[in-house]
Amino acid sequence: MTNDYGKRARLASVFSGTVLVLALQSPEISARTLGLVADNTESSVTIFDADTDTVLGSVPIPPGTIGDVLITLDQRWGFVTNFKNEIFVIDLAASPPRLAEGTNPIRISNLGEDLAISPDGKFLVVSDGNAVQPISVVDIGSRTEIHTLSVGSDTNSVDVCRDGSVLVTSSTGAVRRLTIDSAGALKDTGETLSLDGEPNNVFCAPNSASGLVVTTLSGSMTSFTVPDLKRVDTRALSGNFGISGLVASDGDRVFVRSSYDGFVDVFSYDATAASLHESPQRSIPVSVTFGFYGIDQIALHPSKPKLYVPEFFANALNVYDANSGELLTSITDPNIVEPTGVTIAMPADGDNDDDENDDNGTSDSSDGQYRR
Repeated sequence: MTNDYGKRARLASVFSGTVLVLALQSPEISARTLGLVADNTESSVTIFDADTDTVLGSVPIPPGTIGDVLITLDQRWGFVTNFKNEIFVIDLAASPPRLAEGTNPIRISNLGEDLAISPDGKFLVVSDGNAVQPISVVDIGSRTEIHTLSVGSDTNSVDVCRDGSVLVTSSTGAVRRLTIDSAGALKDTGETLSLDGEPNNVFCAPNSASGLVVTTLSGSMTSFTVPDLKRVDTRALSGNFGISGLVASDGDRVFVRSSYDGFVDVFSYDATAASLHESPQRSIPVSVTFGFYGIDQIALHPSKPKLYVPEFFANALNVYDANSGELLTSITDPNIVEPTGVTIAMPADGDNDDDENDDNGTSDSSDGQYRR
């Protein structure tokens, strides 16, 4: 990538038609929780079983910035961006997993960095980094771009809430709320939130009543209400450079990753009121990583208290206890060298059977040092 695309601008410190065709889904796939982790050095995506934390295989992706990853609700398909106007499709039902047959890659109208999925699981919503390019909507069933929307600025991260709100950020310091309809069309509501710093990632609460945005050099996280984008709380992060975050599925905790020293902060949260506790419950030390716009670099298991963190200097996907912060295990593989985006498959609404000790999370799917 060249600087013309705003590639790696600075070093910080180191879902066919997805009509959920479950009859076509193999029992082996549906019985387990799949995860994906992308890797820049190896230009690949490694597929793993998040229940046992074992590697199932790796799929090579043509070189680029191998970035954000996402799994469809039925765990049939995986997707990955590579910052070359392309989205690659991974067949997760194949053994071992491989690039899907048919249209692959899917061509889009922006370079392609951050991925999100519509609540019905039919569409991908894709944003670029800091170039002024349109947001792209892809029909998963036909594997075609069906809609684009330009908002007059860059859109460096995106997330889609369960109510159809589409939250996007701009490096100029703003969060916007769009909507997506049943045909995959985006509409700008005109609602905006101005920030004091440059946003790096935005994410929704599970109840769609609020959202959060993390900023880069200002090292902070701001909560806001949805749909009106009213600022509620701003909190400083332990690592000073905000990368990505997510809200646990019960809405009571926020996990946010920062670089500059490397931490995952865990804040108590009221997802309805968008209220953050004044200080973290816990700060988990992790390695520094590359700060790509929008790419989700932490994930939670949907039914077990496990937090997944790609760690560049550990050459591993480390798994922490989401409650205590203890390192549980490291997922290693020759294709996990410079891990970037990570995602764990999430169940469709109502499909999550939790026990009283489970800690649920939402993840794209939904970023340190190299910036685009």
